[in-house]
Amino acid sequence: MRIVRFRSPNSRVWLAGAMLILALGCNLFSNKAEPQALAGPDAITVIVTATVPATETGTPTPSETPGITDTPSSTPAPTATRVPPTWTPLPSTNTPLPTNTPLPTNTPFPTYTPLPTYTPLVTDTPKPTNTEDPGANDPPPPSSFNPAGNRLVDGVFEGPARPVIFGQVWTFEAWQPYYCDEPYVAGGCPAERIGDGNPEGLMMGRPEFKPSEVPDRVHSGNTSQQWFCFDRTCRAGIYQTFPTSPGEECEVGAYVQTWSAGYYIGTDGDLYTSYTETEDDRDNSVWRIVIDPEGGTYAFDDDLLRSRDFTYEDGHYDEFAFISFAFTATSNHATVFFENRRLWPFQHNDSYIDDAYVVCD
Repeated sequence: MRIVRFRSPNSRVWLAGAMLILALGCNLFSNKAEPQALAGPDAITVIVTATVPATETGTPTPSETPGITDTPSSTPAPTATRVPPTWTPLPSTNTPLPTNTPLPTNTPFPTYTPLPTYTPLVTDTPKPTNTEDPGANDPPPPSSFNPAGNRLVDGVFEGPARPVIFGQVWTFEAWQPYYCDEPYVAGGCPAERIGDGNPEGLMMGRPEFKPSEVPDRVHSGNTSQQWFCFDRTCRAGIYQTFPTSPGEECEVGAYVQTWSAGYYIGTDGDLYTSYTETEDDRDNSVWRIVIDPEGGTYAFDDDLLRSRDFTYEDGHYDEFAFISFAFTATSNHATVFFENRRLWPFQHNDSYIDDAYVVCD
């Protein structure tokens, strides 16, 4: 016997009709039917359990008969319900700062107690007075340096200096500059030895004047008077007029120094020393003392009194040398000119003078 299970979607309607017919034919008014044997070898036993309730919409209810499985065409997926997660705050990591603890009350410094009065271990003993003549190593002048009665004002060149011309000429207040060039000499002066070492047409120049504080260029005190003819030949110096009486015998003196070089290095290889290798080098600087016994102020008058030339042999290159001259006064005033002549236009034609004096009796 075979049991046929109907799986067609229309089986429910067909079965309902068949069962109704069977019920009517067999006078069975029950909702259940017993299985009937069909004749023949291929008889098929059909067991049908049918319930035909109807819904309000007329749609048959799926069979509850065991063995018949009603597979719906589609089953809607259940609607997902979104449950928001419950937010759990993270534990706080901020640790509150500790309550401020007030600083301890300031404790005042202890009262200052001065140290005991200092007592030197050894009582200072005054240094003995130097009895040696400070100028003992210098050439002895006709009279002592800066003697009483010196008729020159500021012969030690320690007073104030002032600008005289163009801001390049500074002399001490009691002294005046002069030079063989304009404006002191109208038209200027030609250089010496033109055509014999100096070019044609070379003229002397006006030096620059200033106080010097370089220790090696100061004979005593703190300063001396300096003038220099940079890359020029020149004949120049300083002068001062002083009182005299006719018939007085007067003596003039000073300490002078020469720097003469074509560059900063001298013959000995030292900086800021003179170059004196040849005779022409040694002839470059000559010092003179010129006197106008009438008190005039022009140094280049041929009638003036002149000392001999003080040359290289007198030792004024790179060190101070003493020069002097004596004369007889003829009027109430006289003028002294301390003069230096430079033969060649060397780079360094520098002249220095210090400790000048005039004494008369």
